[in-house]
Amino acid sequence: MSFGAASVVTFFTLDAQGEKSQAFRLADNDARQFLQLVNFATPLKPGGLPGALVTGILAITFTEDRGAASERQFCIYNNELLQDLSFPDTYYRAAPEFASAVYVLRR
Repeated sequence: MSFGAASVVTFFTLDAQGEKSQAFRLADNDARQFLQLVNFATPLKPGGLPGALVTGILAITFTEDRGAASERQFCIYNNELLQDLSFPDTYYRAAPEFASAVYVLRR
């Protein structure tokens, strides 16, 4: 699955009970530009769990050529590290600009 095929990115915050609330949604080129802030080309498999706070959930919707859609979700730690919830041992680093982009888009 190519992240270049992403059609929608949705960022969710979590409350104290773990309930999701949509913070922002980006589509098409805006979604793909935002995803460039994550280094998906270099997955990490550090073992164990991060010693960090969960700062959100990122849902990426992919649209296939035939119009079929699929979704992948990522748990975000400290706006720096994303855990692939489909492959929980796999993480990706976010660029330093990721945190500031999330802050601006949530306003």
